[in-house]
Amino acid sequence: MILLLVFCVLFTVLIDAAPTRNYSVPDPTNGTCAYDGLSMGDPFDETAYYQCCQHMWFFKYCLEGFVFDKYKLECFPINPTPTSPTLMKRLLSSTLCTPGDKQGNPFDDSKFDECVDGTHWETMSCSSGFRFDSATKQCQNVPTAACVLGEKLGMPNGDSYLYCDGNGWEIQECAPGTIYKESLKDCTPE
Repeated sequence: MILLLVFCVLFTVLIDAAPTRNYSVPDPTNGTCAYDGLSMGDPFDETAYYQCCQHMWFFKYCLEGFVFDKYKLECFPINPTPTSPTLMKRLLSSTLCTPGDKQGNPFDDSKFDECVDGTHWETMSCSSGFRFDSATKQCQNVPTAACVLGEKLGMPNGDSYLYCDGNGWEIQECAPGTIYKESLKDCTPE
């Protein structure tokens, strides 16, 4: 019995004396983060979290009725058992996205966020001189000079051109098998 008691005391002392390793915890107050899409829960509010965008932490809230799960790093409904199919659809639509869907990036209009797998958004960039248009869900050329209704400008890829609708420039695609020729200001067979 005494031997067992001595063993327990020694085991406890050895465990307490074992070296421990401290891992750094992301700190949103320092303003920088490792990579886009990284998330972490707010330690003071279960409905709030931080998300990394362009290597900076941004404070966000979950939708009403949702809390941030610090292990799964997503917002989940407080009551996971919906009472009707309509409510279930509403809850799921607020946490999921449709792959390929695009939305304007709230921090930079030369970038957009695209749903990559139905559960998260990835930030993409428009080509130089282009800005993301949330209405058309595509990058649009933003020339510095005003345009004249009906004016056309060729694009570098040759299969599209810019068309002035009187309010600004729109990207127009040439029909399959045709390319835009600046000299003719029209799409012609290749």
